[in-house]
Amino acid sequence: MPRDRQEWTTFAMRTAVFAALLFLMDAALGASFERLYFQQRTGAFAECTQILEQVRAPVLILGSSRALHHYVPEILSDSLGIACWNSGRDGQGLLFAEAALELTFARYHPKLVLLDLNPRELEHDNRSYDRLSELLPYVRRHPELRRYADMRGNFERFKLWSRVYPFNSMVLSIIWHIAPGSGQPLDTRGYLPLHGHALAPRLGEREDPTPAGPIDPIKRRALAHIAEMARTNGCRVIAIVSPIAPSDRARASRAKLASLVRETGLPLWDDAEEPTIVGDTRCFYDHAHLNDKGARRFTSLLVARLTRE
Repeated sequence: MPRDRQEWTTFAMRTAVFAALLFLMDAALGASFERLYFQQRTGAFAECTQILEQVRAPVLILGSSRALHHYVPEILSDSLGIACWNSGRDGQGLLFAEAALELTFARYHPKLVLLDLNPRELEHDNRSYDRLSELLPYVRRHPELRRYADMRGNFERFKLWSRVYPFNSMVLSIIWHIAPGSGQPLDTRGYLPLHGHALAPRLGEREDPTPAGPIDPIKRRALAHIAEMARTNGCRVIAIVSPIAPSDRARASRAKLASLVRETGLPLWDDAEEPTIVGDTRCFYDHAHLNDKGARRFTSLLVARLTRE
């Protein structure tokens, strides 16, 4: 065998062995990370698993951090006489809500979903797709989530060939939350109260004059899909814009949002300017979020409307 051919064969064999070792290491580490991930009982990842795989409450709240901090399940449950769970997620929005509902309807049929929408919910924002990384650990268990992973970029399907990739940057947090003494889950039915005032708005603040941005067609289809799933599964879905400070009020965006929500057939309750709340700065934690006092007041107002309608 010529020397150059022999050298090439040796190189190819070594490369194949190295690739096989990488594959085996990735498979072993990925399987270990996956097992540890789903052993968590506290922390943000455990809460995500609860939302996507475990919750079975007849009333669900979905949306971003504003959903997480604005709706008190205890008040809804006590008033409506049925269990309620807050499945809001910090940093998420309509696309995560769509994915969560898809898995929810495959698991059981809730009676009522309160879908909290930000004023600019349907406008394009690349961060909406980056944050779908929270769904990556669930793709192997729920293949229907792959399309949400693919929204993150053209190469996502290839990255997911790696079993380690879905757990990138999570390892330290996973170890912390499975360690002895990591704490017990809070019994708040998903609700995360904010106390006090971090940067509360002032009365008389001027409204943000920023015009409405371009509508994201993927988010528009997500909203239509949520409405379709609700009709198919006999679930009542109410879209809500919860109270927000004047500086973040975005009336132009809310007008466009209202029009697009109506197209889907879903009702929209726009409480962004609810006077009993926006007129009392003590109800706000910051410009975008109510504190616990404001959340309890808003949820009580919501209950009164639900019982009327």
